[in-house]
Amino acid sequence: MTALRILVGILLGAALAGGAFYFVLWNLDVDSDDALIVAIVAGAVGLAYSAVAFGLNVYKLGFWSVVGYVLDMTWSILNTLGGLLIWIPACLIAGAKLLSRDSNTRRSGTFAYDKNPRDPSGAVYGATTIGTVIGGGWSSHEEIHVWQARIFGPAYFVIYGLSFILNVLFRLLTFRTNDLSQEAYYRVCFEEWAYWGGSTGGSDINWGGWVGGLMLASTYVTLVALIPIGLVTDTLGLWLIGSVGLALYNLVRALLPRGH
Repeated sequence: MTALRILVGILLGAALAGGAFYFVLWNLDVDSDDALIVAIVAGAVGLAYSAVAFGLNVYKLGFWSVVGYVLDMTWSILNTLGGLLIWIPACLIAGAKLLSRDSNTRRSGTFAYDKNPRDPSGAVYGATTIGTVIGGGWSSHEEIHVWQARIFGPAYFVIYGLSFILNVLFRLLTFRTNDLSQEAYYRVCFEEWAYWGGSTGGSDINWGGWVGGLMLASTYVTLVALIPIGLVTDTLGLWLIGSVGLALYNLVRALLPRGH
């Protein structure tokens, strides 16, 4: 049965990832040879990841798992690749063990390891997620991070890093330097969403917080996106709205206490 799952994963991953990228690039009038090269690379990533994921029975046949898998193979494939090439090896090097798959991990389509390579003791950082790989055990909080990557795709880690850096900067500018790194972390838009909507110790979900966090993160991503869009299109109003809005957001967030 395991061998059959691996074979299905190889065929499905290569076809879905490679086919999706070729189709999109072909419709964007990208040179067919270039589109084929990208499709082959994407297909190889999909093949390798799906062989591992299907072999370990990470996904179940259900609506949300299927949606998650399709996104993992397409829009969020860079996050998926990060989990495969960086976080799974890091977990194994740290001596983490893959936890038994259950209804939560299989519904969300996640690899859950029992230790966080950033902090194997779990004293400071209970868990960390890259792509579909969770180091430190599954929770609804970490599952939200998995879906954040699926929703925002290649922009996810860029926005996460930018949010953290701007939080540090605006905390310094407002002379709030106590526990600087942790306070900046708690104000990252994606972390606020995960804390509002999920639980770090279980499967409880606050749907009001989940939706509110999605709106917050979407607003933040939109403000960031307006800056390069305005510069590329030479539209002064767009990048001004993005720049001023982002500055005001981070200033207000620096002045207010944690949201959870």
